Amino acid sequence: MDRDGFAVFSPVKGMLAPIEQAPDPVFAEKYMGDGVAIIPEDDNLYAPFSGIIKNINQNLHAVIMETDGIEILIHVGVDTVNLKGKGFKVFKKNGEKVEKGDKILEFDREFISKNAPSNMVIMVLVSPEAATLSKENSKRVNCGDYIFSVPANQNNKRKSESGAENAQDDKYISAEAEIYNQHGIHARPAAVIASIANKASSKVLIVKGKEEANAKNVIEIMGLNLAKGDKIKIVGYGSGAKNITEEILSEIKSGLNEKASVSSPPKVEGSAQDTTINLDMTKEQELSARPLVKGKVLGKTYLYVREEFTFEENSANKNKEKQILNAALEKTRTDMENIVNAAKNSSEKHILAAHLAILKDSSIFEVVNELIDEGKTTLFALNKAVENSACVLKRTNNPLLIERINDLMDVKRRLIEAVIGQDSIKDIPQNSIILAKDLLPSDIKVIEARAGGVILAEGSATSHSAIMLKNTGIPAVFGAGGGILKVKNGTDVLI
Repeated sequence: MDRDGFAVFSPVKGMLAPIEQAPDPVFAEKYMGDGVAIIPEDDNLYAPFSGIIKNINQNLHAVIMETDGIEILIHVGVDTVNLKGKGFKVFKKNGEKVEKGDKILEFDREFISKNAPSNMVIMVLVSPEAATLSKENSKRVNCGDYIFSVPANQNNKRKSESGAENAQDDKYISAEAEIYNQHGIHARPAAVIASIANKASSKVLIVKGKEEANAKNVIEIMGLNLAKGDKIKIVGYGSGAKNITEEILSEIKSGLNEKASVSSPPKVEGSAQDTTINLDMTKEQELSARPLVKGKVLGKTYLYVREEFTFEENSANKNKEKQILNAALEKTRTDMENIVNAAKNSSEKHILAAHLAILKDSSIFEVVNELIDEGKTTLFALNKAVENSACVLKRTNNPLLIERINDLMDVKRRLIEAVIGQDSIKDIPQNSIILAKDLLPSDIKVIEARAGGVILAEGSATSHSAIMLKNTGIPAVFGAGGGILKVKNGTDVLI
């Protein structure tokens, strides 16, 4: 491993993992920057290098360290902002100089595991931006072991803001806005603000009283320690300043994607159970998860797994492939129209209508037809076109929009089933406790008549499938961890 450049060392003992495995899309999709994740095996967190404590979050779960233009965020757990400092003890203060290996804080792994989706320690390089890190592979590490380095040749300059300081004629100051987020502006809402601000070619500031922060920098935003009820203004410079400023203001007023999930965190791809995946089901086990639909039910488990489709890439007859595509589209659109009309309530109708709109989206099927013209099969072309659309949603840096990728995948599956002449009907025993990694909206229609309860290893409280599941009234929990997928069919489970 090349260690040239600035070396960063592990702040905690545990299992080093790629940041893509972080159970929060804000980190896993690298919205804040590249980094690593560590499954902790100790309750102590130490300085990963010598520098300055730039900021300790008021809820004690996140620390920003800085040295020579390098800024690193150390975030303990997922959604631990909700704990409001419980389970944490800090030994340093803002502005204090520390040496590598100095103790910064203690955290209660067991308490966090029981009260948050994950206790994983996540490290993110937030400055210099877009740096390419040289990282160690996944392995067990001790505190102080080398884990990654920032190459010396990385450019620490941010997006050009030339002329911003002097462009007073193009300066735009927004109206005052109040922070509505229950836990203030922490990592996730700060990333939403920064993603909008970074569309501007000139400077964008957040002003709180006499303090200000660069709205393009997540760390500076969090450094303002904006709490619920704080009043701020957005200041933009240069061409397009008003549009960007007003877009940020609008997002702040709507809750920065947290309005619908203040009490229920977004997507949970790994919980405390993931680290104890080999469950001993020969005796009674108690697992924790997050409630989605309240209720109590006893039943036998049924593992619900979607069938994986395989298909050829190339075809010698593009006319036949287009006939196949048109027939599948006609059938699926007709089926969806019938399903929308039969929807039981307005929320379900709106969700299914969105699926129908996807089926009528000409931009997706223009790509499908182009691929068929290039000699690809209908199935390959459908898969590729939907993947392209999913990438567009990922690039929005919007966690709620990213959740909508499941809607695309659901429509794709309906089309594939129409092409191959297969449906999703499964022989599920009556009153089963459904075990699944996650569910798509169409899965809800498959299971609702036979499910007594639902346990999701991952899942979300804000996805369309979650909304539809709530409408069924079937008792359900999410974020139970991957271990639940190892449980044998027919096992007695109480939700």
